[in-house]
Amino acid sequence: MNDLLGITVAELVRLLKQRHARLPFEIGAFVALEVAEKELENPATPGVDDVRLTDDGVVSIYAPSSGAPSEDAARAVVGILAHLLVAAGSGVPPVFLELVESGPRGGIWDLAGLRDELEASLLPLNRSAARRVLSRLVRETRKGATEQKAPPTTLTASEVDDDLDALLHDDEPGSAASSSVSRLSEPPGAADVASPYQDALDFDDEAHDEDDPPTVERELPAAVSVAAAVSVAAPVPVAAPVSVAAPVPAPAPSPVVAAPSTAPSAMVDARMPDLDGFEELGHRPRGLVWAGVFLVLIVGLGVGVKLLRPDVFDRMMGEAPPVDPNAEATAAASQRQAQEQAQAEADARYGDLVLSVSPERAQVLLFVGRGPAVMPNLPVGVAHEFVAIADGKEPTRAVVSPDSEWETTDTGSLYELAMQTGQRDMTTEALDLGATRLDADAMGQPSGELGRVRILTTPPGAKVYYVIGFGPDVRVRHLLTSEVHELLVFREGYEPQRVVVAPSDFRDTADGKVAEQSVQLERRHRR
Repeated sequence: MNDLLGITVAELVRLLKQRHARLPFEIGAFVALEVAEKELENPATPGVDDVRLTDDGVVSIYAPSSGAPSEDAARAVVGILAHLLVAAGSGVPPVFLELVESGPRGGIWDLAGLRDELEASLLPLNRSAARRVLSRLVRETRKGATEQKAPPTTLTASEVDDDLDALLHDDEPGSAASSSVSRLSEPPGAADVASPYQDALDFDDEAHDEDDPPTVERELPAAVSVAAAVSVAAPVPVAAPVSVAAPVPAPAPSPVVAAPSTAPSAMVDARMPDLDGFEELGHRPRGLVWAGVFLVLIVGLGVGVKLLRPDVFDRMMGEAPPVDPNAEATAAASQRQAQEQAQAEADARYGDLVLSVSPERAQVLLFVGRGPAVMPNLPVGVAHEFVAIADGKEPTRAVVSPDSEWETTDTGSLYELAMQTGQRDMTTEALDLGATRLDADAMGQPSGELGRVRILTTPPGAKVYYVIGFGPDVRVRHLLTSEVHELLVFREGYEPQRVVVAPSDFRDTADGKVAEQSVQLERRHRR
């Protein structure tokens, strides 16, 4: 399935590092621009593992639409750009370095403004040429990883050829666009700046034959921040950048040559007394004085510690500190208080939905989102059923069985489910979801672990629903009370009904926040 979905940004950078290859900075900026434009449609905070690049040069985001603030979404896009520029090497224009280091111009983290700034930095932009270059780069990178061969050290100019030239400027020599791009591609002094990422990425220079084609070398200058190069997975603000200065070679030490002595060894300063007559000069041994001072300080320090911190003094002397008989009870009370506080915060954010549905066995489905969509906090080891509905097409169903193998990731267990909607045309008025595919005798047992299911639909954008129960009584737990939830109630022979639960529907009860809804389906008239 992953071959059909392409590779992630993190995988692309990793494979380029293994191949000792470079990523044109124009392509990195183009990918960031595509992510920003898609974020404007469905705000989220994707990381480098959530952005995929297909063989045909299409950029897709596989992150749930969380309605994230524009600032968090913009910081996520800059994090992805920084991760890509690490593989670009030198020659990155200052406009992109300043964006990674200091953020958007004016210091305002706004997704729309960031999109405009990226687009202005790439003007004139040829998207078709950019997709061709990206497509070729993805295909060759994946092909090299499959064959386990060591490709050329860098992308040759013939590989980039006219597509990369058409990405940012016209081919007509002497044009304004051509000159402006030339200035961006070759910043002053770029050839003299060493890259701090040279050793980290293992981009070692290799000897080439004189007949080898010219290569396009792109190394990231030393002014790039290490903190900016770390990808953002979650809606975490980007850390303040820490500049890394280029290493300055230390000057070679001069050889030390002993200067010849110009005075006879027997020459002695007449002012220096003879050591044999030291006592005759009236001096007293100073070692005893300093020993006395040191002893006084030690005693004073010990007395101070004894008075101010008797527990520390007892430990220094090897004595066990007194045991507090109430220590265990105090720790238990603190833990219980922390649990009660966490439960109170959860009760304030989450609530239950209680539905009374007629007729019996009517299906109740919760809207998850448009594919690709993510359903979080699902128990592993239990069967889960999903329904995908494309506009104007018949729906389709899929079940995650109890014995399905979930993928272990840094953010928990993950299961990827691919769904293709039906091909037969079906109007909204004649919508028929069909019977459930859940087996009451094979529902499985919860393992105690929670995971998330990522649903990929064909075509993309199909509406995804999760089957949460059947009438007459359905209770949905732990719904966010600050969001609007959409439900679909269906039974064959009846008109389906859409139910919307708003934050104002939740009421404070003895069992926490509860929203109650009553649904009565009407029989479908024959047409």
